Amino acid sequence: MERFDREALRPEAGVRAIWILYKRGAWGLLEDIGIDRNQTESIFRKFEDDHLVSERLTKAQVRTLLTIIPGLKGASTELRVNYALVYYEEKTA
Repeated sequence: MERFDREALRPEAGVRAIWILYKRGAWGLLEDIGIDRNQTESIFRKFEDDHLVSERLTKAQVRTLLTIIPGLKGASTELRVNYALVYYEEKTA
């Protein structure tokens, strides 16, 4: 069993995970957590074009994305809660 990583519960971790899903073209997963492709794909693309993005988003870039991507805050929270629940369920099983 993998160890629980508290860093994964940080708000920026959820946004970074969503960024990785976007970069991999995982729109099915993104739409499952409330990120609408029709609304957000062009915003993600413009952000990527306008900002130098390395493999990992900076905290400032995370804050910017949170202000421009509809539904990102809620989707990020959902990912982090689901991560915590996986470990909670394993521990209580």
